[in-house]
Amino acid sequence: MSDVAILANLAHVTLGSRTATRWLGFAADYNLIRDAISKVIPGFENFNARLGSEKFFYLPNAAKQRIFKTSSGKAKLTVCPIPKHDLCSLTNFF
Repeated sequence: MSDVAILANLAHVTLGSRTATRWLGFAADYNLIRDAISKVIPGFENFNARLGSEKFFYLPNAAKQRIFKTSSGKAKLTVCPIPKHDLCSLTNFF
């Protein structure tokens, strides 16, 4: 199964009638996925049509255009500590 089919089946079984999303339809037709994306992400309008008619097209990328929606108008970078994992406890498995 493809990754889309796995996720779509999980969503279908888990959510059942609690959602209007046609999960199995997504797995059967990737055009439906692109249609859904085009409704919510700026720059993806008419995505399926553009895939077939244009050699390439540009999707908006705020970072590439150096547009940062911060109080200073500049990017804000943070450093996160790398978690330490104790692999010694796995030695009993081998």
